[in-house]
Amino acid sequence: MDYPAQLEAYEQAAKDMGEANHRRFKELIESGVKPDPLNGLFKRMGKNENVVMDMRDLPINELIDLYHSAHMFILPSLGEGWGLTLSEAMATGCPCIATRMTGTADFFSESVGYEIDWDYKPVEMEYYKLKANVIIPRTNSTLARFMEAYNDYRGAIQRGIKASRLINDKFTWDKTAKRLLEILSQIQINKEQVAA
Repeated sequence: MDYPAQLEAYEQAAKDMGEANHRRFKELIESGVKPDPLNGLFKRMGKNENVVMDMRDLPINELIDLYHSAHMFILPSLGEGWGLTLSEAMATGCPCIATRMTGTADFFSESVGYEIDWDYKPVEMEYYKLKANVIIPRTNSTLARFMEAYNDYRGAIQRGIKASRLINDKFTWDKTAKRLLEILSQIQINKEQVAA
């Protein structure tokens, strides 16, 4: 992800909301975040340091509390195998803004969140020493969707409620395990039929 561009978008959101709302935006970003200087798992970013990266590994009850304290969850991702953090945020009813592709396409849509537009481009992946086509979230789309959710927060809450129902009705660990067992059983039956 182009972190500098995404940070610029968040900073621009604060500016676009006007000086009167800038402090409110800063409170929204920081709500629920109590930095612990001993663990170093918080990083303040941006010119005004009003974007907070929270890198803690929290127990489930604290993680749920963190999602409940957030006003929005934003995931402008290059790709997800599933999108666990997005599905966690959705399960709590937190309004979500995310790229809908790869794994997230199975459960995320406009009816339950705000989709970020993206481009498919070749990128040098230095860590893997290869060039690959990847999804690049559009920074202007991330900002536009944020402002849309911010300006109609009641609508954002309604999408969050729909998202929570979807995840809690269809994508629980128990339902996923049951479906996996059904698939494995069918594979076993097919294998036995072929062998016979």
